Amino acid sequence: MNQLEHWIREQLPLDPAVSVQAVREAQRRANELRLTEAAMVERLQRDRSEVDRLLTVVVPPETWLFRHEPAFEAVRAWLTAHAGRRVQMVSLGCARGAEPLSLAATAASVGRTALDTEIIGIDWNEAHLRDAALGAVSPLAQRGPLPDWAVHWFQPDQRGWIRLRAEALSMIQWRRADLVLDALPMAVDVAMCRNVAIYLSQQARETLRDRLAAMVQPDGLLCLGHADPTVLWEGAFEGADWTGGFVFRHRTGPVVPPLDLAKLPQPTGSSTRPWTTKPRSAAPSPPTRPPAAVPATVAKAVVPKPVAQSSMASIQTLADSGRLDEASSMLETLLSRDGLQADAWALLGAVRLGQGRHDDAEECFRKVVYLQPHHALSLLQLSALAERRGDRIAADRLRLRAARAAAGEAS
Repeated sequence: MNQLEHWIREQLPLDPAVSVQAVREAQRRANELRLTEAAMVERLQRDRSEVDRLLTVVVPPETWLFRHEPAFEAVRAWLTAHAGRRVQMVSLGCARGAEPLSLAATAASVGRTALDTEIIGIDWNEAHLRDAALGAVSPLAQRGPLPDWAVHWFQPDQRGWIRLRAEALSMIQWRRADLVLDALPMAVDVAMCRNVAIYLSQQARETLRDRLAAMVQPDGLLCLGHADPTVLWEGAFEGADWTGGFVFRHRTGPVVPPLDLAKLPQPTGSSTRPWTTKPRSAAPSPPTRPPAAVPATVAKAVVPKPVAQSSMASIQTLADSGRLDEASSMLETLLSRDGLQADAWALLGAVRLGQGRHDDAEECFRKVVYLQPHHALSLLQLSALAERRGDRIAADRLRLRAARAAAGEAS
């Protein structure tokens, strides 16, 4: 074990597979900076931003609004059952804020305000938290239409972004903390910690388990991700059988009777979604190796055979849970049979980003734009990738195209 690998394994509480990726990225970074391994270790020790940069590559910070909507339906039901009680909710590992914003809209939809509801978004990355505090999310964090009851609480802008209304945003505080090492809120009514532990070492998972058990109120809720290891809930928690989400309650807590979701407060006014015309459907799936380019004349003449929705949904589930290699393999198989699936290429681009394969991701998103010139999410990704390599002119041009596409204009 070399010096750099030893430091990463000792200092960063990462899953072994994630540690391997971190070592590779740190070695690549050392070569880029023309540093010896010892010098790179010294840089990581003294420069927290360098550690943050490394972790951002190996622990993807992206999520989206109302990811796995049944969990938010469960929280909405719980909040309704506890009307009149002051509530504290936390989002652990909130990245750029899509989850806390979703929680705030959920609370606002049942009449709650900052006077009776506090939401704390916690993440280890200060840059993520600065972005989150703005209260807006890009098209990349909009994987589908919002729930009808949440539409009122968001406002679109000309860029294709949507922003949480100020009265809902005022419920949220943002805090930088390490979930394993730093002090966390206590006496929490609802805790969301989804798809965070999959990146942690076993020891760190056990520490997080104990912290969650101590954090959540006896009658509160714990929302986890479908891919999270069972160690997080075994012992202290049990499934909350009154919800369709991956939601848990204390084994020793009071029994919560089932709630009729149809009796929850319904949205008032128009439920139109001016910033999206997509129908509610299974999220797109991640593709892998792009096939040869298809001439435009052929692309227009050939009607692509749609990928079975069940297959796409299963691949999406794999990608969401961090099983990127499996998702990639399945997408390669799908695309080898039919290379005209723009949604599959788009998701493959997202998978490639998660794998740190930025050049391959860019090629995937270019395939999407070739097939669907006004695909706003892929245009935004291409803009971000262009900015990453220092091509500001191309980045600005692509960002403008994305804004026009999201607004439904011809680019």
